[in-house]
Amino acid sequence: MANRISVAVADSDTIASAGDAVVVGVAVVVARSFAGIFYRNTLNLGLLAVVCAEAGRIAPGDRLAVDAEAGTIHNLSRGEAYECEPLPAHLVEMVADGGLVAHLEKKRAAQRQEDDT
Repeated sequence: MANRISVAVADSDTIASAGDAVVVGVAVVVARSFAGIFYRNTLNLGLLAVVCAEAGRIAPGDRLAVDAEAGTIHNLSRGEAYECEPLPAHLVEMVADGGLVAHLEKKRAAQRQEDDT
């Protein structure tokens, strides 16, 4: 069975906090814009936040393929593609690691291992 990824498409004030989105299982939040603190908190918690001017074209239930680093969203349900603001590779890596704390722990463990050799 394929993994299901929940995507929240909304204005940034629709979701009360990045923590709320993580708790309910959202993996990507897509919006036209984000408040700065909300945006950074999503990334720190391991949640992708993608800024897309065309977020309003995405309907509830649409299946999406999001490439945050390339800055593209493919709406598989509608056969459309949307350009969005790309995320730098180091932030995509941080999110993939599970957020800031997990990312720093991973880097620290790698450094310790390097120091031991």
